[in-house]
Amino acid sequence: MGIYRQLTSAGPDCRQSVRKVLPFKNAVLVTGKDAASLARNSGARGLRYTCSMIRQIAPQFFSTDIPGTVAYYKDKLGFECLGTWQDPPVYAIVARDQHAIHFRCAAPPTANQDKYEDELLDAYLHVEDADALYAEYAANGVEFTRGLANMPWHSREFVVKDCDGRLLAFGANL
Repeated sequence: MGIYRQLTSAGPDCRQSVRKVLPFKNAVLVTGKDAASLARNSGARGLRYTCSMIRQIAPQFFSTDIPGTVAYYKDKLGFECLGTWQDPPVYAIVARDQHAIHFRCAAPPTANQDKYEDELLDAYLHVEDADALYAEYAANGVEFTRGLANMPWHSREFVVKDCDGRLLAFGANL
């Protein structure tokens, strides 16, 4: 019996997600009260997934200058500061379009010498309209390490170097 047919009792929301979430052979989708009991069943074969559990992921970047980093993300990238902790700040959260980035006051790990040459990204942000966002950031004087372009992987994207040297790629599906 195929995965989709096995999961028809999961409900319409999960059924729509099954095609996207479970591309693996022998995967098992777990929902609701069945999740705990099935998770305890170590004899079950395959991967287990609980429908719609992860709502968002927020990176935590290190910074030695929390106020400066928050100012950059507000003034240059259009984020809103949701809060800072302690005085002087040792932690901050900024958000744009309901997606957050956390900053912790700490020295970043030693940078890879080839980071910029090899374009070793710190984050990739999927956006609705790469052209409009690129124009906004250009008007704000943001430093780009790669300009707006169509990529072979069917994405239109650009890369920003932030105030702490992180590489942030912004891309929209073509």
